[in-house]
Amino acid sequence: MGSGVTSWAHSRKVAAAAVAMVLMLGGCVEPAMQLAADGTTPGRARVGGPCSPMNCTGCCAGDVCLGGNMDEACGYDGRACEVCPSTHRCETPGACYPQPMPASAKPPEPIPDDAHCYLVDGMMRCL
Repeated sequence: MGSGVTSWAHSRKVAAAAVAMVLMLGGCVEPAMQLAADGTTPGRARVGGPCSPMNCTGCCAGDVCLGGNMDEACGYDGRACEVCPSTHRCETPGACYPQPMPASAKPPEPIPDDAHCYLVDGMMRCL
């Protein structure tokens, strides 16, 4: 068995090489892009022309690119903005999702067998 000097020197070289490798590779990794409120990437020039998937990561309201994360302007990938109904919220990735019902909400009553149903404003109403 040796004195351990060789293994200590070897470990030190391996550690130094590992640190150098991490520092070199650290420059290759880009952080995740952060989007501005208008749906564009800060620090990068906006591509001219009408709003489209080529120049907007949020949603398009006409020729304006919006962030796509608001209930009034919900969307992603340069698609047309949508307005979420009052029962929904705009969530990632830019889509309207229904809000959960509160625990205190009463479940809907079952429709009785003798009910008369009518189509009113595009919805079935039963009495």
